[in-house]
Amino acid sequence: MASYSVVTPSVPRIEAGARTTTEAEAKRILAAYRVPVTREGVAGTREEAMSFADTIGLPVAMKVSAEWLAHKSDAGGVRLGIGDRNRVGEVFDELMELGRRTRPDGAGAAGVLVQEMVSGDVELMCGIVRDPLFGPIVTVGAGGMLAEIVREQHAALAPVDLDHARDLVARIWDGRLVEHPRGLGREGAEAMARLVRDVGVLAESEPRIAELDINPVLVTDGRVVAVDAFAVLTEAGDD
Repeated sequence: MASYSVVTPSVPRIEAGARTTTEAEAKRILAAYRVPVTREGVAGTREEAMSFADTIGLPVAMKVSAEWLAHKSDAGGVRLGIGDRNRVGEVFDELMELGRRTRPDGAGAAGVLVQEMVSGDVELMCGIVRDPLFGPIVTVGAGGMLAEIVREQHAALAPVDLDHARDLVARIWDGRLVEHPRGLGREGAEAMARLVRDVGVLAESEPRIAELDINPVLVTDGRVVAVDAFAVLTEAGDD
């Protein structure tokens, strides 16, 4: 498989200890590897949540931010399209209470992620799994709700050069996703291929990341953005 050289970017410090990250922490790591992410902030108070909403612009999405709730939607921890400033404060209180109710003994405090609303034509996913024999593997496939229903993923050992990333994207739905008039289009497919390549760089560069799930990746007008993500970190990685 072809390889390529990169300059490793400055990334947030990954603390030791096996754990699941919050969405915000996972996205900070992604952004350091050039993966486009949403504009957002984690609020600890009502006033902070409303300030983030003012800066980002209404409407916003709001999510409970807690390491013990990687799958926030299943717990009712995601609210979308909040277009009223006072409602932002009310939703903050509701999500903080959800965080308190679901917190395991000894876990830390929850916050609330205030995030820009992003729409997309296509929902995809990209991720990392670390095989004990083969090492880091990058996956790409259908995202959003379809990820659980269709379960179509294509995989490659990291790192993934751009040509191989293009091939992986082109395999989704036997090529129909790229070729269909309502599919990715040439620019969208190229943007997704660049994201797959950059996730491959991350996979090779960050051995403490045992698992990474970016879902959904929204594709629209030839652009991609990671809307949700989490990572599983191990205690230690290879040197």
